[in-house]
Amino acid sequence: MAIIFITKIYFKISIDDFKSLSQKVAQELNTKDMYNWKIWAIDEKNKIGITIYSLENEDQANNVSDYINTMATLYNSILHRVTTEKYTVLDEQTRLNYGPIDTVVHESQIEIKNK
Repeated sequence: MAIIFITKIYFKISIDDFKSLSQKVAQELNTKDMYNWKIWAIDEKNKIGITIYSLENEDQANNVSDYINTMATLYNSILHRVTTEKYTVLDEQTRLNYGPIDTVVHESQIEIKNK
């Protein structure tokens, strides 16, 4: 059972500062085995950072939730609020439409090909 976990980070700091901070957090997350993959996105107009995690199970969902709560507390002074949503993936339908739910990509697995 795959899980998609979405966070919305409503921030007070500048766009550039948020991008810099999210880069730092992204690098730290690479040292943890908490998810299959993660997408970062931003709504610059409304100052909302969005993250989408692909998870394998409830244990990973709980670990990610705990991590997000820790980070939200740590960075409380620069955040308005953080919200989370958890969804169970419809595996067969997602595979039919080429969703990467069976994909685990980590830096050690990436091969850059010269063109």
